[in-house]
Amino acid sequence: MKNLKSYLKEDLKIDLSTCQFQELYSCSHLNGLSELLSTHFVILNESSGLIPLIPGTDCHKSVVDQCVLFLLTRKMYSNVLTHGYKLGGTTSINSALHCVSVNSNVAALKSKPWQLFHEIIGTQNFVNFIINCTVLGPDGDGYSQISGDRLTNSHHTPVSSRQSKANHNDLISPVRARSFLYKNYSRFNYSEILPPANEYVAFRMSIFNPCLRRMNRKMLSRIEYFLRKMLFNHHRKVKYVEILNGICPKSLDMGHLDAQTSTKQVIRFLIVILQKLIPPELFGSKRNKAVIFKYVSSMLMLPVKGSLDIAEIGNSLRLKDFSWLIQPNTQFVKHQYERTTFLMQSFISWLFKSLIPNIISTFFYCTEISSYVSISYFRHDVWNGMSLPYLNAYLERHMIENNVCRNHYSYLHSRFNHNKARIVPKKADGEFRIIAVPNKGADEEEYFAFRDNLRSVIYPIQCILDHLRNSRKNHFEKIYSANQIVSHIKKFKCHLLSKREYLPKLHYLKFDIDSCYDSIPRERVFRVVKELLKKEQGFFVRSQSIYNSKTGAFSIQNVVNGSRQLRDGEVYIDNVRTSFISNKDLLNVLEDEVNNSVLYFNGKCYLRKDGLFQGTSLSALLVDLVYDDLLEHYSIFHPREEDDTLVLRLADDFLVISTNEARITNLKEAALQGFNEFNAKVNTNKIISSACKDERKEFSFCALQISIDDLEVTKSPESLNIPEIGMSSAAKILKRLLGLFEMRLSYGVTDLEINSKTTVLRQIRLIVTNIAEAYALACKGKRISTDHLSRFFHHLNLSAIRSCSGGLRNDMFSAQLRLVIAECFLTVLSRNHARFNHAIDYLKSDSRMLSADLFLY
Repeated sequence: MKNLKSYLKEDLKIDLSTCQFQELYSCSHLNGLSELLSTHFVILNESSGLIPLIPGTDCHKSVVDQCVLFLLTRKMYSNVLTHGYKLGGTTSINSALHCVSVNSNVAALKSKPWQLFHEIIGTQNFVNFIINCTVLGPDGDGYSQISGDRLTNSHHTPVSSRQSKANHNDLISPVRARSFLYKNYSRFNYSEILPPANEYVAFRMSIFNPCLRRMNRKMLSRIEYFLRKMLFNHHRKVKYVEILNGICPKSLDMGHLDAQTSTKQVIRFLIVILQKLIPPELFGSKRNKAVIFKYVSSMLMLPVKGSLDIAEIGNSLRLKDFSWLIQPNTQFVKHQYERTTFLMQSFISWLFKSLIPNIISTFFYCTEISSYVSISYFRHDVWNGMSLPYLNAYLERHMIENNVCRNHYSYLHSRFNHNKARIVPKKADGEFRIIAVPNKGADEEEYFAFRDNLRSVIYPIQCILDHLRNSRKNHFEKIYSANQIVSHIKKFKCHLLSKREYLPKLHYLKFDIDSCYDSIPRERVFRVVKELLKKEQGFFVRSQSIYNSKTGAFSIQNVVNGSRQLRDGEVYIDNVRTSFISNKDLLNVLEDEVNNSVLYFNGKCYLRKDGLFQGTSLSALLVDLVYDDLLEHYSIFHPREEDDTLVLRLADDFLVISTNEARITNLKEAALQGFNEFNAKVNTNKIISSACKDERKEFSFCALQISIDDLEVTKSPESLNIPEIGMSSAAKILKRLLGLFEMRLSYGVTDLEINSKTTVLRQIRLIVTNIAEAYALACKGKRISTDHLSRFFHHLNLSAIRSCSGGLRNDMFSAQLRLVIAECFLTVLSRNHARFNHAIDYLKSDSRMLSADLFLY
């Protein structure tokens, strides 16, 4: 990256001090050219693409417009200059270039300083500069992108036309756990796992449709034989329910979570079904079958948002063993190899993305336990016996049947916002969480309408509500996520130490609201929002892309009234999409979302009597606004001169820590009575307080363990799951593990300004062990090069050291951290020395050097 002055001199060989430009440059401080050359920067693309031939006689603004037109006609939509423009396609548009939204970048390029820059370098150089370079200009404390491809595209030449690869992408897209989650049936509809025998053609096309042109008549005949045999097995031979009852018997203990079927039993059931259903020839060989069943086990052990790399499954199979896909009496040349690979990918993709999810969801309701990520499996008859009585009682208590609605399935032809009921079990016995999952439409047209409303209406409203919450001045610290909790406790701890030089005796109260979404009064929701709107005259919401040059992260955000300030290292990219939402518009959307949202279940839909649906787009933000108001409304939460008190709230979880024992006692009494003006009743059996008889010195809050004596905050082993990383690339696996490590560290539990060195080392050991176990799971069977290992552990060490914040000032502790990381990985990987011997040798060598360094200290 270089400034424009250097670009002129080094790349275009233009010297501004020559007679040709002397007069122009001598006035550059007056015409804006000097500032442009020194403050704007250019990044050259790795390669240059075609540019339009534009006569040098055309005016400057016309040249800019022709460049935009060229980008549009070549479908280079990733260039930021195209944002807000469309090609004119009707007689009502006189120009070929139609501006839908004002593009500030195009407007900037048409300004006088850029015109002078154009005159200096000439038209063809200027056109090449716009199309084949990325230009950054100052924007407050940061930079905004003025031209070029989005920064996430690594400065490659923009792709002019991206061919549709839907079929190929479908074959290589990951196998996701969501393909069998949350599907509830009243009975075991096993007959629908595969189509009827008379629909063989449709069955074959569901597996091999993209490949049919690659098959000759003999191959089609072989495939027909095996597929018809599979259909015969399905309809005549496989005794699904008998196998289910034999391997996964119905639980006699209806005690909530104890009624789930173990994952091992489900895996065994599924493998038995696949062996009886699929002709053995389709696996190709016993080795291939064993590999496939290994990945079946991995699939069922995925976390809720987990996935398997379908390419890894394919690469693990022996291609030549699939004799039914190979033309007999032919050499296995490149063409034959590519065709067989494609056919094999089609079969494996169908197996893992269609057949296996169908079998699982036919017999089991698959869900996570609330606040956990591992998947639990319940037989449908067992699940329905537990959940339906709860759901019926819930509907009777909180809902009223909507007799007005006549169309429960359509998004466009009903004025109500329909949601499906998703039931998620809680850890406490007999408790469930009802989640409303929005209906996205009955067909593709309705789905696009749903997505458009989400993008153009709901997302901007979410940003406005968040903006209103941010703008409100409160007596307490606002929390937006769990990883902000430690920073607020650290600030409170530092305040106490600076005031007294020691930590006084502290008292605390932790409580949560019972059924907060169901109990929150709608009248209070609208009262709070209307009060916040009194100071507002409407909202301009502009879509912006933010590129973080330090991390490479890219995000798209809706910014309200230009309120977001660029942070260090960020580059702003204007997406040229602005909408104005008046106060009335906002209230109309809220009224529709709150009053017209319905829950669809068993052929009927239900309106709420009061409260909000958990899971809808705006409900969480509205709960935050109302509970912020609750903390402002009751003075017992306000700061006082006579004590030091910290008030934290995340969703419906409240924590108060104070130096005043009487204040905590009074607050506990108030909580037991409930906060009636907000219809907020506290879960009395979940109150934890220093005012209780069984006072605890350590308690949990939002998956963090807090020690009240020294205000140290830690994570427990139970809060760290071991994720299944479904990737085949070693580089991608290590990058994912690094991201996971930094996410674990982001909670702040390794900050030396809040925790002691002993605690920090213990937390580092806990987190690194978790990452090492994830590494062992993801990298088994993979050869990780020394170069990859070196960079991986280098970044692990840097992240760990950085997380210790300002408290780390000596090399000895840094070496201790590095040694702990190496030791944790050695401990985990040594459980399977043969599989990870290369990594173990590397770590042992590193550990010896670190131990020697520590000895010197």
